[in-house]
Amino acid sequence: MGKNNFNKPKYIIVYGFIVLLIINLFFIYTYNYYKDEKIQMKKDEYTMYVEVFENKLEFFFEDTLNKLEELKIEKLLSGEETIRLQNTNFTSLIIDRQGLVISSNDKDYIDRSYSTYNFFKNTLRNNTDVSRISFLKEEEGYIFFSKLKKYKEKEFVVSLLFKEDVLLDFVSNKDELVLISEDGKYIVRPNYLTEFIKAVDTHDEFYKKVMGNDGYIFEKFKKAKYDTMIGLGKKVKFSNYSVNIIYQNYEEKIVEGDKNYLEILFFSLIIINLFLIILIFNIYKNTKNALVVRQKLKNEYIFSKTILDTIESIVLITDKKDNIKSVNKAFEKIVGYTQEEVYGKNINRFLYSLNSKKVYSNSEKLIEVSWITKNKKELHTTLNKSYLYDSNDKIYNIIYSGLDTTKQIKYEKILKEKATKDQMTGLFNRNSGIDYLKTLIKENSVDNHISIAYIDLDNLKLINDKYGHNVGDSYIVTISEILKTSIRENDYAVRMGGDEFMLILPSCGYEDAENIVFKKIRNNISIKNRELSAENKPAINISYGISEYKDKLYKNIDSFISSADEKMYKNKKMKKN
Repeated sequence: MGKNNFNKPKYIIVYGFIVLLIINLFFIYTYNYYKDEKIQMKKDEYTMYVEVFENKLEFFFEDTLNKLEELKIEKLLSGEETIRLQNTNFTSLIIDRQGLVISSNDKDYIDRSYSTYNFFKNTLRNNTDVSRISFLKEEEGYIFFSKLKKYKEKEFVVSLLFKEDVLLDFVSNKDELVLISEDGKYIVRPNYLTEFIKAVDTHDEFYKKVMGNDGYIFEKFKKAKYDTMIGLGKKVKFSNYSVNIIYQNYEEKIVEGDKNYLEILFFSLIIINLFLIILIFNIYKNTKNALVVRQKLKNEYIFSKTILDTIESIVLITDKKDNIKSVNKAFEKIVGYTQEEVYGKNINRFLYSLNSKKVYSNSEKLIEVSWITKNKKELHTTLNKSYLYDSNDKIYNIIYSGLDTTKQIKYEKILKEKATKDQMTGLFNRNSGIDYLKTLIKENSVDNHISIAYIDLDNLKLINDKYGHNVGDSYIVTISEILKTSIRENDYAVRMGGDEFMLILPSCGYEDAENIVFKKIRNNISIKNRELSAENKPAINISYGISEYKDKLYKNIDSFISSADEKMYKNKKMKKN
C-alpha cells in the first residue's frame, strides 16, 4: 500500500484494525508474559520444596527402616518391644504367612487379615527385601514399612504403619504435594485432586514421565478436561524402593491472587477496544466527508483554473499581503514567469518600481502598474483589484485582473506627442505651450514668480536665401537643442512658429531668467558657433525679450506673451542700429 492510501477511506478501517490488533496482541503478550513469570516463580519455588522435602523424606525413611531393622521378632512375639512401641506415633504389626496379624501395639489390628494385600505378598516373595505400599481404608491413607523376619523356622512379616499426616507434617504447602509409590499408588495427594484422579495409571502421561525419570520435569499438562496445570517431579530412591515427589498446581490457582489485576486489565482492554473502534469509524466517516469536500473543491478549482487559463487577460491571486498564490496562463505567457517561479513571492518583486511615476493608482480598485518581464522588458498593465472575504468579513485573498496596455500606452504616448510636440524640433507646440502657461498661472499664487522669454533666430532669411531652406531648418533644430539643454528641469520650451520660440520659466523672476537661463543659453551658443566657424558656416544669433507675470499688469495671457514679444523686437531692432 502506497503513501497515498490514506486518501482512500477504506484503508482507514484496515489500518485502524491493524492498530487495534497490535494493541490486543500487546495486551495478550503482556498477560501471558506476566503469567509465565508467575509460573516460573512457582516452578522455582517447587524446586526448593522438592530439595527440602527430599532431605526430610530421606531422613524419615532411613530412620524408619533403622527402627524396623532394630526390632527383634522374638521380643515382639513376647511383647517386650510392643510395650516400648506403645509410646510411639506409629503402629507395629507382626503378620504370619497366612496374612493374619498376630501381634500389634494397637489392639484394633489384632487378628486382622492382610493376606490379599500386595505389600504382604511382595515382602514374602522378596525374602529380606522391604516393600512399601499405600492404600485407602475408611477414607484414611496409610503407609507400610515391611521386613521379612524368621523365628524358630517360621517366617513373619514385621510392619510399621503410618498415616499420611506424618509426611505432611514435613511441609507447609500440603495442598500442592503429591507422593506416588513405585507401583503407581498415591501415598500423599492434595484434596483438590480427588475429584479428578482415582489412579495414576489411568491418568495422563505426566506422572508416567515423572515415574520413569530420575531428574526434574517441568511441563504444562492437562488435568481433567479444561484445566491446565504445571508440575515438577523427582524420583527419590532408597536402597530397593523409590518414591516420586511431585509438586503441582493449576495455572489459575497460581495467578488467582492477582484476579483483580487481571479483571482490571481485561476491562481496560475492552474499553480501549470500544474507544478505538468508535474512533476508527469516526475517522473513517470524517475522512470520507473530507475527501468528498476536497474532491469538490478540487473540481471547482480545476474548473475555475480552466476558465482563467482560457481568457486572455492577466489574472493573479495573492494573499492579503500581496504574496502571489496563483497566476493564469496569460500571465505566464505575457509576463514570462511560470506559476512555480512566482508562487509565494511578493507581487512588488516583479513591478518596475513602486516609487516610479510609471506605477500609480487611479482608485482603490483600479491600478496601473508596470512590470519587468522575465526577459527584462517593461510591461504596462491596468489591473482591476477585487477582494475575497472569509466568514469573519476579513480579506484573505486579492484578485488582480487586467490587460496588457503596453502597446496602448505607447500609441497614446505617440499621439500625445504629436498633439503637443513640434514634429521638427521636439519642443512643445504653440497650443500646448499656451495651455501649460494658462494652467501654471491658474495653479500658482501671485507670490510665485512666473517669467516667459520670447526668442527669435536672427538672420534666418539670409541663411535660407544663401544656403537653402534645409540649412535654415537645421539652424532651427540646432537652436531648439540648445534651448532644451540650457533650461532647467521644470522649464518649458515652446516653438511658437517659424524661427520664434518661447520659454516658460516657473518660479523664476526677470533677473533669474537673465542671469541663470540666458547666461547658459548664450554660453552654449558660443560653443556651437565655434564649431560652425570651423566649418565656415554662419554663426547663430538670437534676439529675446523677458517678461515677468504680474496679476494686475496683464489683462490676459495674450497681453503677457505680447509683452515679451515686443521686448524681443526691441532687442532685435537695437542690433540693427
